[in-house]
Parts: sequence; structure tokens; C-alpha cells
Amino acid sequence: MDRFVAVAAERNAIAHQVAAFKYPAARPVEDPVREAQVLQDKRVRATQLGLDVEAVVHFYRQLIEANKLIQHVAFHRYAAGEVPAPAPSLEELRGMIDVADEKLLALWPGIAPQRGQPGCTKTVAEAVDHRMQEAVGHVALVRAMIDLCRPEAGGTR
Repeated sequence: MDRFVAVAAERNAIAHQVAAFKYPAARPVEDPVREAQVLQDKRVRATQLGLDVEAVVHFYRQLIEANKLIQHVAFHRYAAGEVPAPAPSLEELRGMIDVADEKLLALWPGIAPQRGQPGCTKTVAEAVDHRMQEAVGHVALVRAMIDLCRPEAGGTR
């Protein structure tokens, strides 16, 4: 579980760079078309990998919301005068996200049996607290993991 949370934190960290790319380009945080594409891709990948499709898609909805939270906070900081760091292209950033996503999907079979088990929520909370010290990253990671231990959220196997 600790590794899964660590990769989710790495994926969330990319949201800072996404915001740094989007803000100067006057692109909105919200991108419903892209979100739908990501969720459809996760549906297909979960099916190919024999994973609980609804649980995976539900998790990715949470992760997308966490990423948007980070971007909104960054946009707020930029509006207040913070200068965005130079960011890679959106295609490069999406490639980085895709790499993190493949790691998460590869780790899913190892965490699936832990979901819904007594102690899962505590294990996830400890893994989150162990990983994140920065407030926004911590809140976003909590947001991403909010339903991970609830198999009924997004379906069961």
C-alpha cells in the first residue's frame, strides 16, 4: 500500500507542472473532455488487466479531483503574484502522468485484497502522512485516497 500511495503522490506532484503550463497559456483547470478520455482509458486498461473496472475508474475520478485541487491552488498563487516555474509541454506532462498511471495499475492487484479490510483506512492514512509534509500535497493525496478502502465505492470484484 505504501508504494501505491507513493506513486499516487508522484502523480499528484505532476499537477503542479500542469498548472504552471496551463496558467500562462490561459487554459482552464477543468478539462471535461480530457477527463472523460482518461477515465475511458482506465476503463479499457482495467478490463485488459482483469481488474475491478468500476473500482479503478472510481479511484481515478478521485485522483483527477485531487489533481484539479492542486491546480486550483497553484492558479490562486499565480493570481496573487507567484510566477509559475517553466513547465514541460502538455504532451510531455501527459506522458509523465501515463507512466505513473501504468505503475498504479500494475500495483492495483497488490492493494485490491486490502481494500475493505479492517485497518485499511489506517494503513492508507499512515502511508499518506508518511509521504506528504507539504500542506497542499497532503490534502490532495488525502482527496485521492478518500474511497480507496471502500470496495463498494466504484464496485466490487
